[in-house]
Amino acid sequence: MKAITLPDSIRQFVNEQVTIEIPPDDPVFPYSEYWWKAVVFLLLSGRIKSTYNRNLPNLTDVNRICKEGNFNPYYFQIHAEFLIASEVLNATSDNRYVPGKRFEDFLSRNLTRIKEVAHQGLVSAIGGIISSQSSRPKLVVYDGAVSFLQRFFMALDGKSLRAERIGQAFLDFSMLPENESARVWLDATAEKALFDAIFICGWAYQVKKKGDEWFYLNHTGRVMLGFEEPPQIPEESKDLKVMPDLSILAGIDLPVETLATLFRYCRIKLIRPIVTFQLDAKVMATVPRTTPAVEELSRILEQCSPLPSAVAVFLNKENRQGGEVQYLSCQGLIRVEDREVLKRIKAHPKLKSYLAQGGPQGYLIIKDGTNLFNFLQRCEDHGFEVKPMQFR
Repeated sequence: MKAITLPDSIRQFVNEQVTIEIPPDDPVFPYSEYWWKAVVFLLLSGRIKSTYNRNLPNLTDVNRICKEGNFNPYYFQIHAEFLIASEVLNATSDNRYVPGKRFEDFLSRNLTRIKEVAHQGLVSAIGGIISSQSSRPKLVVYDGAVSFLQRFFMALDGKSLRAERIGQAFLDFSMLPENESARVWLDATAEKALFDAIFICGWAYQVKKKGDEWFYLNHTGRVMLGFEEPPQIPEESKDLKVMPDLSILAGIDLPVETLATLFRYCRIKLIRPIVTFQLDAKVMATVPRTTPAVEELSRILEQCSPLPSAVAVFLNKENRQGGEVQYLSCQGLIRVEDREVLKRIKAHPKLKSYLAQGGPQGYLIIKDGTNLFNFLQRCEDHGFEVKPMQFR
């Protein structure tokens, strides 16, 4: 970070802080890491429902999916909160997630557009945290949040503060004379919201040094605040391979429909830049869908044709698994264990007109359009004992 000349009050503020130097982390193009995209596609898959708590994901769903894919549920929830706050994803009334108005910007690999997404996410996250913690009117922190952080971290010149001290440092810095005209005002609730929002946006870490936890503005945070330029955009991972053991290897930069479908219908084995999936009949059967799972999977795997024979057999088998279902409308099913009694009822002139032809052995089918209770009454009238059926 370029050295600057500070006003006296800010220089005194910096001198009063306990700081250390922390070596910078490896530079990476902001939000290009595979785990951000994995959270996007998992939420779009439909296997994780939203809640009414700021539209955040259902924790039971998150824990189940993260266990399946060996993904940290805490980081999943934090990343999801950013994606929802910045409107990369929106929650629907039926608790699903769909692309939001910032979806294309987030995946654009264009730094200007991504900065706009991240700045909106910071402001929205602050507002959501404050609203959930306080019934008071929202504090005047939103419009000036980014410029406040720029001035704050510029003054620190790359140094790190103790994590336990950062909130108070925000408060103290906001009260300096040089910040009186800024569109930001903090109190204990707002400074905590600002602190949490920085982590939600993925701009900071806490690093343990000399026995203490230190607050560390990472490379993404420095790029988002305009202190550094990002490295070159990484090459996209777009490989798609279908293996004979029913596993599928899919690059994290494949089209949205491809990855969302694989996350929806396959068992997740490993989440990396190349995600490993496994075709699994149980997962396919339990995930809600509007079109057959096999149909959707076959469409996105068509580019890998010819498929390994084991995969083709699996998809064909699953496609047939539903089978044909036949039904017969009736008014009731009567069990008669004694064969002689069964014959007498079928032949009785006052009872046989109620019965449908055929049926399982030992049972009478009361045909549709007749009255079951009239039949039972007539059975009693003609000397047959009637009892409720007990299932065994």
